[in-house]
Amino acid sequence: MDYQDNKPPYIDPREYKAQQLHDFLTKIGALESSSGTNLNHPVIQNGPDAGTHAVGQYGLMPRTAMDIDKASGNQQLDDMDKFQAQDALMKDPELSDRLAQTMASKLLNKNDQETAAYKWLMGQYSNPTPEQIEKSPRVQQFRVLNSKNAPK
Repeated sequence: MDYQDNKPPYIDPREYKAQQLHDFLTKIGALESSSGTNLNHPVIQNGPDAGTHAVGQYGLMPRTAMDIDKASGNQQLDDMDKFQAQDALMKDPELSDRLAQTMASKLLNKNDQETAAYKWLMGQYSNPTPEQIEKSPRVQQFRVLNSKNAPK
């Protein structure tokens, strides 16, 4: 048998990254909104996000969406306050999904999946310790989803 016959199939790195992004967002969607079946996110009571709520299947916060939009050069949420951005995201689910994909890609480029899942909940600029990641209920839930999808 020739070496060529035993070679694993070539996987284009772009396809791998796209699949990794899709798998990550599928799990985030399951955690944030039961895969899009529960889009009634609670209103934040305190802090800079007070009065707003997460939007869409991936639970994107309006201020986070504004930050991602600005950094990506889209500027679709430019000159909006957090309440206007929330309304815009609710009216345009494709925009919300596109910004969630951008954020997920950014997080996965700099972090492993568990750290990215932690940062999705606690803030993209959070800097968790390994202990915080290990003890995080979000990370534990993410691990359960990972184990359900692991090859058998």
